[in-house]
Parts: sequence; structure tokens; C-alpha cells
Amino acid sequence: MKKLFVALSLLSVAPAIAGPGDEPRPHFGASTSLSEEDEARLLQEVASRDPERAEQLARLKTRDPARYYEVLGRVARGLDREARDPEARARHERIQGIRHEIKALAIEYQAAPDGEKKKLRKEMEKLAGDIFDLRQEERRARLDDLRERLKEAEAEVAEQDANRDAVIAEHLDALLQGEPK
Repeated sequence: MKKLFVALSLLSVAPAIAGPGDEPRPHFGASTSLSEEDEARLLQEVASRDPERAEQLARLKTRDPARYYEVLGRVARGLDREARDPEARARHERIQGIRHEIKALAIEYQAAPDGEKKKLRKEMEKLAGDIFDLRQEERRARLDDLRERLKEAEAEVAEQDANRDAVIAEHLDALLQGEPK
């Protein structure tokens, strides 16, 4: 699980890109990319949680590899977020459960007599509204996380500005002593 978390963390920090003539692979800076083993672990995690989603990803990889890695990156970021935030995971699981309920109701709707269809549709509308609300709650939580990260980055920049001369002197001292940072 730790390797999967590392893979998810790596995948969450960079977009998918491909070189000319290369099959697109997730890329993380100049020399690091998600290994096939880590990709397989990620897909295994997706399959264990949502087999239908795993099948969609497999089809997408064949049809549009660049888009596949873009989507895989979003999936990895979502799994990474769930690993850090139990509430995010609970929301995701609740959404998955409601989706299954809606699918079951849709099947029931197709076979239902006209008199029952209105009632079934109302139930599906309520459940779809619940999914919408859960997704909005997750979006708001992600925004809160982003705001917190922005505050931390602003504080770091302010600290570096305040310590400009010391940072430069430290860097030059280390460089002149043969210990480049």
C-alpha cells in the first residue's frame, strides 16, 4: 500500500505528456515517470473499488492513450486525496453507492408500468441531487485545501523574502566550500 501511495503521490504532481513517436506515459520532471508496475497497482486499486471505471480506463488506454494518462492522473489525485482525508473517501463511497441505487432504479423504471415511472423518476432525481450535493461538498473541501496550500506557499515566499541575504550567503558559502545545494 505504501508503494501505491508513493505512486499516487508521484502521479498527482504532473500531467501526462509524450515525446514524438512515443506512447504517452505519465511524466514527472526530467527523468521520473510512473512505472508500469505502479500503473498496474493503481489500476488494480481502481478495479477493486469500481470495476466499471476500470473497464472504461482500459478502453480509453487503447482508444486515446494521452487522454487515458490525463484521466489516470485525476484518478490518482482523487485516490491520494482520499488517502489523506477520510471524509473524502466516505463521500466517494457514498457517491458510488448512490450510483448503484440509481442504476437499479433505472432498470426498474424500464420495466415499470407507466403509473410507477413517475415515482421511480422522483426517487432517481432525489438520489441524483444527493450525488450533486456530495460532489459540491468535495469541491468545497478541495478548495479549502488549495486555500491552505496557497497560504503556506505565501508564507514561505514571505519568509524567503525576509531572509534573502541570509539565503544567498548560505548558498554561496556552501558553493564555495564545494557543497552545492
